[in-house]
Amino acid sequence: MTLLLLIATTLGVSFLVTGVVRRYALRADRLDQPNERSSHVVPTPRGGGLAIVVATLAALTILVATNELPYQIYIALVGGGAFVAIVGALDDRRGLSAASRALVHFIAAGWVLFWLRGADELVGSIALTALEWIGLVWMINLYNFMDGIDGIAGGQAMFLGIGAWVLSPGSPPGIVGLIVCAAAAGFLPWNFPRARIFMGDVASGFLGLMFGAVAVLGVSLGTTTYWTWFVLIGVFGVDATVTLIRRVARGQRATQAHRSHAYQHVARRWGSHVRVTASVAAINALWLLPCAFVAHRGWLPGVVVVAIALAPLALLVWALDAGLDRA
Repeated sequence: MTLLLLIATTLGVSFLVTGVVRRYALRADRLDQPNERSSHVVPTPRGGGLAIVVATLAALTILVATNELPYQIYIALVGGGAFVAIVGALDDRRGLSAASRALVHFIAAGWVLFWLRGADELVGSIALTALEWIGLVWMINLYNFMDGIDGIAGGQAMFLGIGAWVLSPGSPPGIVGLIVCAAAAGFLPWNFPRARIFMGDVASGFLGLMFGAVAVLGVSLGTTTYWTWFVLIGVFGVDATVTLIRRVARGQRATQAHRSHAYQHVARRWGSHVRVTASVAAINALWLLPCAFVAHRGWLPGVVVVAIALAPLALLVWALDAGLDRA
């Protein structure tokens, strides 16, 4: 199967499965009820991100079966991704403690690192391993934090997938990025411009781990650097990080539910999810992707590009009261 056909099939499967999940959720009355912490006012089916997981894992299975994806990469992504998706689905259905979720996230991140880099390499670079482990867990959670308005998580997944391909076309990270992009694209019409179903934790954490793994894989293969990925995830990374730091500094629990991210404040001020999601897409395409390309080509030192790219975003989310509770 050609890559183009596989991408089209992945998109179609994701679209169809999302519709099936939505019908089931409506019949089973599995609706997300609006509350003081949500950014929605209408009860909406949840768990639609299951389609993203199913479509992605199916496509990866085809790639490894046709010898287009090394089995170590397949085992890393499918094992870690399925683990995170399962615990996310359980959390969507009945809720899990923060400790149990964290344990699963650390195990899944460790699984991904073991299969992508190997035991010898992990032991030989303890400091890097620790940072990558923490980074993968943070990616799982920041993606969950940022999945709060229509289309933003699916749109970000499409951007990161395209970015992975643009920076390393034809490589395993680029191919995996396009597959996840296609799965997100199939889900997105159900979630944007008006959410007829929510993604849920079943897919938000899964997407975070997938792109974290793509970053680790790209660095391991020498096709990209972490500086590049720091830029690509800029909108999600900066908003989630500034919000968490500000809330903890004010004595609030890191695990406490809230709606104080900058993008949530703006959505309420503008009265529009569409405008916020479109603005994020514009920042990604017009600012962060060119900056990532500069870092990738080595035209400026990576750390300098990261500072140039992310400093304005940090100032912006701070000015938008990220981490502060506002009516």
